[in-house]
Amino acid sequence: MIARQRRLVIGTALLVGTLSGCAAGQVTQTADQVSAVNGASGNIGPIAVRDAMLAYPAGEEHFYPEGSSAVLTLTIVNTGNLEDRLVAVESPAASSVKLDGATTIPARSAVRAIATEVTETTTSAASSSAPTATSAPTATSAPTATSAPTATSAPGTTGGTTTGATTSAPTSTSTRLRAGELTIVLEDLTRDIRPGQTVRVVFLFEKAGELTLVVPLGAPDEPRGESEH
Repeated sequence: MIARQRRLVIGTALLVGTLSGCAAGQVTQTADQVSAVNGASGNIGPIAVRDAMLAYPAGEEHFYPEGSSAVLTLTIVNTGNLEDRLVAVESPAASSVKLDGATTIPARSAVRAIATEVTETTTSAASSSAPTATSAPTATSAPTATSAPTATSAPGTTGGTTTGATTSAPTSTSTRLRAGELTIVLEDLTRDIRPGQTVRVVFLFEKAGELTLVVPLGAPDEPRGESEH
């Protein structure tokens, strides 16, 4: 009788140890998972916008401060028999929205707005180029004077942008876009955008018309670190 009770106690202890080990393994697995944020989706005629969200901001601030630029990612599907075109994107959260790349959506096809790194250029960087341009007139020699057009041609490399240095990064990344890809950048944000917040975005298509979505801020790509026990 005593031997039977001992076997029962040992078996119970082994079972408890096995269950606690499984639970610990589950905690370790979930510690490396990335929190999911569902993007906004909507339809207007044959046009469907899927998984629209603001790309999670890079850097240590983890939010988009007022006056910065935010990148919008999404997929646009055209289920119709005629091509359509994304004419414009507007948002009360931004002073302007820049489109670059494949804005035409062929029939029975799709295009994708991808995330690109937006580099904010401060006014000090722009002002530092001014002394370079004015330094040419200070020189009296003729060769130095002829070098002035070369100095003034540098700002011309950012031609085609309406807001100057802040859009230089999206312009440079446009050359790396592949067929069926575009970039949508909300420029000069009118307020801070933090995790958990949303912004209203209006898409205007040439044929399908206007579609309004409430777009969230996406989740970070980096997994969360293991939680302490």
